[in-house]
Amino acid sequence: MMSFVSALRLRWILWVAVAFTTACGGGVPDTSGSAPGMRLLTEAQYRQIIADIFGEQINIGGNLDPLVRTYGLLAVGASAAHVTPAGLEQLDRMARSIAAQVVDERNREYLVPCEPQRIEAADDVCAEAFFSRAGPLLWRRPLEGAELEALVEMTHQAANELGDFYQGLAAGLAGMLISPSFLFIIDEVEPDPKDSSKIRLDAFSKASRLSFFLWGSSPDDELMRAAMAGELYSARGLERQVDRMMRSPRMQVGLRAFFDDMLHFENIGRLEKDSIIYPAFSTVVANEAREQTLRTLVDTLLINEDDYRTIFTTRKTYVSGALGRIYRIPVERPDGGWMEYEFPEGDPRVGITSHVSFTALHSHAGRSSPTLRGKAFREILLCQRVPDPPGTVDFSKFNDPESPGKTARERLIVH
Repeated sequence: MMSFVSALRLRWILWVAVAFTTACGGGVPDTSGSAPGMRLLTEAQYRQIIADIFGEQINIGGNLDPLVRTYGLLAVGASAAHVTPAGLEQLDRMARSIAAQVVDERNREYLVPCEPQRIEAADDVCAEAFFSRAGPLLWRRPLEGAELEALVEMTHQAANELGDFYQGLAAGLAGMLISPSFLFIIDEVEPDPKDSSKIRLDAFSKASRLSFFLWGSSPDDELMRAAMAGELYSARGLERQVDRMMRSPRMQVGLRAFFDDMLHFENIGRLEKDSIIYPAFSTVVANEAREQTLRTLVDTLLINEDDYRTIFTTRKTYVSGALGRIYRIPVERPDGGWMEYEFPEGDPRVGITSHVSFTALHSHAGRSSPTLRGKAFREILLCQRVPDPPGTVDFSKFNDPESPGKTARERLIVH
C-alpha cells in the first residue's frame, strides 16, 4: 500500500500539473503591466525568494525548465511558460531538498520558531506557528484557515508515520514549495469600490507586482503589513512603500536581476573558449566578468544615480585578480579581490559593452566576432530584431587565409 507521504507527494505533483495546464495556454503575453495574469517564477526569482526567507545558506540543487525569452526578457516569457513532466519531478526534488535543509539541526534553531514537545511525534501547535510565519511569505498572501489546517494535518500525519516531527514539518513545507500558490505569481482581482463596472488588483497581488518589479523577489514583512492595512490603495501609502523599497539593499538585488536577464547573462556559465588561444580564460573569469558588469551597473545607476546613458560611456568599473590578467592591468589587492578601477583616456574599454562579459558572450570559442556583437547590440540594447542569415551566404572571402585584409574589420569589408 502506498504510504501517506508517497501519496502526498503524488497529490502535490498532480496539483501543480493541473495548474500548469490551466495557466499555460500559450499566446502572446501581455506586457503592459495592467492585465491580470499568472506567471511562473523564473529561476532567479525562485532562488532569491528562498534566500530572502530562509537564508543564503540553503543550497538549491538542480534547475527549473528553461523559459522562452519574450520581448527580450525571460521574466516576460514566464507568462507563457510550459513545464515538462521531468520539470515537475525536478521541482519536487528541489522542494524536498530545501525543506530538509530548513529543518535540519544547523538551521532549525532560528528558522523554526518553536520546539516540539517530543521530537519523535507530531506537535500541531509548533507546526501551526511555523506555517503561520513562513506561509504568508512563501505564498505572498495570508493563509486561509482551511489552508493552514490542511498544512498542519499534512505535517501531523507525516510526522507520526515517519516518527520525527521535523521530517513531518519538512513534508508540509515541501508541499508549500510545490504548490501553485508558490510557483506562480497570481494576480488576484476584486471589484473596484470606486467603480462597480471595473476590477482592481487586490492588495497582496499589488504588493507582489511591486516587489518583483523592484526587488526581483517576494514581498517582505513590512510590505505585507502595508497590504493588509490597505495602504497600497492610496497614492501616499504606495509612495511611502516605494521610497522605502528603493532605499533598501534589496533594490540592488532587483536591479542586478533585471540586467542579468536583459543581458542574457544566464548563458555565461556555459561559455567555452579555446584554452590554447585564451589560456587565461576560465569559469572563474566568466563568473567574475558577470559580477564586474553587475557591480558597475549598480554603482552607476543606484549609488551615483548617473544618467542611464552613462553605462555605455563610463570608464569606471571594478576588477578582480582574475580579470586583471584578462585586461592586462595590475590589481592592487594581495588577495586578488575586487577593487575600483578606471580605464585611462584613450583606452578602448568604454562602457559595459566593452566588458569581458559582453565581448566573450557574443563571440566564437576561438576568435572574436564583430557580427555577433553587432547583432547582440542591436537586439539586446536597441530592441531591433535581426533576421537569421540565409543559408546561401558565402563566407569564403572572409575565411580566406590569403585575403589581403589582415584585421577582422578589413576582412569584413571584403566580405
